[in-house]
Amino acid sequence: MRKFPFTQQLNKSARSLMGTVGAGIDTVMDAVGALRVFKRPVVADILLLLLPLLALFLWSISLQTVTLNDMNDLGLISALSPRIIAGLAILVVSFAVTLQRQEVRVSLLAFQLICIILILYATPWISTLITRGFSR
Repeated sequence: MRKFPFTQQLNKSARSLMGTVGAGIDTVMDAVGALRVFKRPVVADILLLLLPLLALFLWSISLQTVTLNDMNDLGLISALSPRIIAGLAILVVSFAVTLQRQEVRVSLLAFQLICIILILYATPWISTLITRGFSR
């Protein structure tokens, strides 16, 4: 609790109020200082970073096997290999686990979200390019 030099002249109730405000300021300053400290990544953070990379790897090696001739009434999902679907499942599970953690890492969530968007929106575009032979 911080003491101010002019607290001797204040009455008892004002002193308790000033002490409370001083303690609140100290608490806020401690919280700001704690935010500035770099936290070392733990094993769970590293694992939750490697899982999206694994999903992207599975997705990238499986795109070569996609042929649009294999599509049926279900759409593109029927032409995708099981590795692409497994990569997407890994990505969704790692995103859900990251959301459930005590300390939320926004940068990790942003990376996982970018990976999900990349897989969902780039798969039809890239599979069309591969099927047509990169020509317009």
